[in-house]
Amino acid sequence: MFQEFMMDIVTECRNPDPDVKDAFDKAIKLKEENPSESEKILRVCISKGCTDSMVALGNILSTGTDEQKKESFKLFTEAGNAGNIHGLRNSGYALALGIGCSKNKTAAAEWYKRAAEAGHAKAQCNLGVLYSYGNGVSQNDEEAAKWYKMSAENGYSRGQTNYGEYLMYGRGVKKDAAEAAKWFEASGSNRALFHLAELYLAGDGVPQSRDKAIEFLKSSSDGGYAKAMTFLASLIINEDRVYAESLYTKAAEKGNQTAIDALRNLGLPIPCVKKVRN
Repeated sequence: MFQEFMMDIVTECRNPDPDVKDAFDKAIKLKEENPSESEKILRVCISKGCTDSMVALGNILSTGTDEQKKESFKLFTEAGNAGNIHGLRNSGYALALGIGCSKNKTAAAEWYKRAAEAGHAKAQCNLGVLYSYGNGVSQNDEEAAKWYKMSAENGYSRGQTNYGEYLMYGRGVKKDAAEAAKWFEASGSNRALFHLAELYLAGDGVPQSRDKAIEFLKSSSDGGYAKAMTFLASLIINEDRVYAESLYTKAAEKGNQTAIDALRNLGLPIPCVKKVRN
């Protein structure tokens, strides 16, 4: 399963001490040009009880040496256990990928759940994905749908798209294409636009409209979504062959097998794959 979420990057300090806040802000500004000085300042802030500084320093160390990665994981867990929501989620993320610790999806799910229960929208979506695939937890579509819905209601685009998919297919919840369309519109992601096009083309939960379907597919394609490119190309191949062929080529460059097969059937050259995913 593709690990689709980056860790939380903390750039704001919620510590009530104005001096700590000022020092934290200075450290963040120095992070790129003078990382060693930034680290020193963050360690001083940590000594004064700033958990956001723990996470910020953990962010920096998470891309360093093995020892630094181990310290980053320690900082994330300490911040999380102190109630920092970003520390909770980053602990789950580190465990899911094995950053500074042994990879452990079961433990990752436990940390994600703590962050999710604290209202972290991304963690709620993370947890939904784990339940969806049975990764670190028992596979459970109802639980996945529950957490996706929470994430969606908290405004996280990926959670909105995932919940929309569950509604669209009736997975873990009662099938409701009209409600799915609402969440896809709220998300606006390339994947969501692709699904909106599917619904409008079929007239499922929304008024049937080929024009709207093509409009959404164009937007999704412009955003780089290969599935939208191949779907749009298949719809317009007889109307605009040149554009359709260009879409197939772009999708094939991303490794989309449907596009590769289409180009082969059309007798056109197969481009080198530039990007495997999507």
